[in-house]
Amino acid sequence: MKILFGVSGGISVYKAANFVSSLVKEGHEVNVVMTENATKFVSPLTFEALTKNNCYTDTNMPVGKESLAHIILPQNSDVFVVCPATANTISKIALGIADNLLTTMAMARNCPLVLVPAMNNVMWQNPSLQDNVKKLLSQNVIFFGPTYGRLACESTGPGRMIETHEFLEMFNYYFYPKKDFLGKKILVTAGPTREPIDPVRYISNRSSGKMGYFLAQIASLRGAQVKLISGPTSLDTPYMVERINVETSEEMLRCVRENFETCDILIMAAAVSDFKVSEQFMNKIKKKDSFEIKLTSNPDILKEISKLKKNQLVVGFAAETENLNIYAKKKLEEKGLDYIVANKIHNSGFPFGSEDNEVLILSAEGDFFELSSTKKDIANFILDILSKKL
Repeated sequence: MKILFGVSGGISVYKAANFVSSLVKEGHEVNVVMTENATKFVSPLTFEALTKNNCYTDTNMPVGKESLAHIILPQNSDVFVVCPATANTISKIALGIADNLLTTMAMARNCPLVLVPAMNNVMWQNPSLQDNVKKLLSQNVIFFGPTYGRLACESTGPGRMIETHEFLEMFNYYFYPKKDFLGKKILVTAGPTREPIDPVRYISNRSSGKMGYFLAQIASLRGAQVKLISGPTSLDTPYMVERINVETSEEMLRCVRENFETCDILIMAAAVSDFKVSEQFMNKIKKKDSFEIKLTSNPDILKEISKLKKNQLVVGFAAETENLNIYAKKKLEEKGLDYIVANKIHNSGFPFGSEDNEVLILSAEGDFFELSSTKKDIANFILDILSKKL
């Protein structure tokens, strides 16, 4: 994607350099234009080093063959981002003032405009500025932020510029190239479940939740309305994904039941505990040389949900240390699944907690896929398969 990145003057310019670097790392072609005030905070040379392109300013105007860059760049770009967007620059763009190279390019653009505000909270809440913001919103200009937090002036309030990871999440959500799940509802389960033994201890497993979270994130980026039913994890909720936290297998079953009827696809990526304690101890068990715990089976979520299935696609996950193909095929048939994704668990514990995975994917129609890649790439591959079935 070709991105024109405008930088106006403010202390948050240092964050803009991180944003540009992140966009370049993701494979985008980035050209930067700076206001004169912005160059007092960060040198144009910084952005030239990051992008490997010229950085345009009012004192470094395009010349020669590039003399029309103020027209060609904004008209040949896929998106124009202004970050940080100061109160001054926002108001100029809203009022059609083109008195510097950045605002001239904003006037000449025929691509989406994204503004990333950064300013004092009183400035952000100023009625005149808010009128200009409303005017720009009515013109389909996109705003990323601002957020509430501590500001450079040491006050606290709305006006703080978003962080790099937030910017990338928002940018990818709006401009992800593939939107093949628009209008579809996808329900994803992720992470481990915990079955309490006493108020302190529990039975669980080594699932990190990463596979399920990647599936939820990418499905959202590709246009789906996503609900994520998650066991306990340390992962951040993907942007624009509705997260429902659960702990036990029974809680997960209840939430899946409540949301299954309205979904188009269910992806059961959670590592659900097969067993629970028959009788939970109400007080902490004191240390002993030995003691016994009686276990009983948890409800089988996939088996229960298969009874409710109508037109939904249902994807199950399995984790096995041996006979992966045999056990996966058996589970696929017994539970009435459309697909099953089987993980080979190594003695080292791989792929738990890893960014990578090795899987077999089997379908009820006899398809067979074997993949060894990142969990993110595998999530994309799974969604590619499902998109063809809708």
